[in-house]
Amino acid sequence: MNSNPGGGVCWNDARLKHHCLALFVLWVCATVARAEVSAILTATNDYDFRGESQTAYEPAAQLCLEATADGGAKAGLFVSNVNFGRSRDWGNPRLEMNPYAEFSHKMPSGVFLGIGAAYYAYMVNGGSSYDYGEIYVSGGYKAVKSALYYAPSYDGRSTRQHLSAWYWSVDNTLPLVDHFSMLNHVGYAWGRYWAQAGAGAKIDYSVGIDYSIKKFDVILQFIDTTRTSAGAGERGDTKGRAVLSFEMGLPW
Repeated sequence: MNSNPGGGVCWNDARLKHHCLALFVLWVCATVARAEVSAILTATNDYDFRGESQTAYEPAAQLCLEATADGGAKAGLFVSNVNFGRSRDWGNPRLEMNPYAEFSHKMPSGVFLGIGAAYYAYMVNGGSSYDYGEIYVSGGYKAVKSALYYAPSYDGRSTRQHLSAWYWSVDNTLPLVDHFSMLNHVGYAWGRYWAQAGAGAKIDYSVGIDYSIKKFDVILQFIDTTRTSAGAGERGDTKGRAVLSFEMGLPW
């Protein structure tokens, strides 16, 4: 929930944020004519992001729009309700808008590489102080994917500092019997933000089952986190929990 690269330009400046979002929308619109557009509608009992609940363990309704062009380029917009709790200084944002763009290349061998950027904007009843951006590189082989993310100012101005953060993840989808797959994930978060404001580096992990038929998925996951040092129970920790999600892809 934050952003601000080093140097003289602040990603958290409201005017710059609006300009960037406007440029992103224009770029996507210019690409749509020669891109394949799809959408995913999601209903879940808890919006999980890297092991942390973004809705205080409450349900979320989500929409992801994505335009994919020839050559491995894609851009999208993810929207979800959130609930971080009321803060006298930062408000209590109720909506997240997450535009992103990525360029990837898949080789005949099944190896794929990618690079991308994302921006997390929070709004409705305050929340702009949580805004942040990040860049990432990704790669993998067939059903295994790994990505490394870097945010110059994680959680934006809400930390009253510009604290950088790193996140590394590995994900795997393992086909089982017809229509069923096992989903495995592990992630590791570290950096100045986690050392100074987040109670220490953190590991999140999950295992789940995906039942898929046509473009409809039912996903049940168990998600938990653990600390690599003392300080468990502080900011950012969430208890182990089951998350049930229903997803529908469009066009059907």
